[in-house]
Amino acid sequence: MVDSEFGLAVEAQRAGLKASAMKLARNVDTANDLVQEAMAKALRYEGRLAPDTNIGAWMTTVLRNEFFTQARKSQRVAALDDPDAIIAMMPAPDDQAAALEAKDALARVFELPARDCSDLMMVGAGFTYDEIAERDGSTMKAVKSRICRGREELQQRLDHQPSRLLAAYRTPHP
Repeated sequence: MVDSEFGLAVEAQRAGLKASAMKLARNVDTANDLVQEAMAKALRYEGRLAPDTNIGAWMTTVLRNEFFTQARKSQRVAALDDPDAIIAMMPAPDDQAAALEAKDALARVFELPARDCSDLMMVGAGFTYDEIAERDGSTMKAVKSRICRGREELQQRLDHQPSRLLAAYRTPHP
């Protein structure tokens, strides 16, 4: 229950936010999630707002930014499930041999245990360890452990096949 003056002002924006969210998401559940996130952020960051801030405009901006963030994340996650899509996202190699090596290296990644593979692919797609842990419901320590284990296993698999790509997989652990 919201009982502060600011909380009531945030609550008064719900209908307008819902309309904006529906225009963006075109899905009731996603729109509701966006509205909830925008309202939660507004309440969380109340102290950072200047007194003359237009709350409706600010919350609409928060909602729109959240929509774009979720869209970027969902595109990255969807691409992780399809090896051909991942290969298509890779920079074009200079020669056919390099393309075959890249495809083989990617195939080796998909041979890893499912969670190790998933975490490695998410790191490669630009997710932070925090985002991976939140998505998995894991601790940061568990995520780092799986990524380390996955990199080591991948390194062993690649070491059995000489390749110009090995240097890319021998990067230090973050």
